[in-house]
Amino acid sequence: MNTQRSKKRARAFGFPPTSLPDPAGDNKTYRLISDLATKLRLSSKITDRRTAGKELLSLLSNVKTKKKLLIESSSDNPRELGAVYRMVVTNALYASETILQKKSTKLMADDVTLPYKLMRHCEGHGSSVFSRKDVLALLNYCLNMLNHDPAKEAAETDLLEMLSFLCSNADYVVS
Repeated sequence: MNTQRSKKRARAFGFPPTSLPDPAGDNKTYRLISDLATKLRLSSKITDRRTAGKELLSLLSNVKTKKKLLIESSSDNPRELGAVYRMVVTNALYASETILQKKSTKLMADDVTLPYKLMRHCEGHGSSVFSRKDVLALLNYCLNMLNHDPAKEAAETDLLEMLSFLCSNADYVVS
């Protein structure tokens, strides 16, 4: 029941789907990343969200995983890879903001920096996979976290680095 309510609320706020269909059939890496991103977003327990976030970071920082994703994506549609990366970062933003709303939870630096870390691991394919709307969401998140005292205490330096990265990257500067 909570999962259904979370999905409805996510749709109401204009969030994209929490998981993506396999673009070409049996794509284990896509499915694994999509499942972890969905778990990150929809888990009711913070420990499950943190575990899913760590697993996603581990997968996306692995060069072999990126190669598998490139192989599994169809060569004539490079947008598939970008869609997976955008879904991962969007779900991480949602999960981080949800963790912040729980007053009884001790906020950790990784809770605040997860979207940025995932975004950095998703980049590096020659051009940005993120749209202006995605970049704006990341900027708004960063500014909101800098205005949130517990988040600022937990990860101020990382948030300033994120802000600097987003504002200085030519792919992200809105013309």
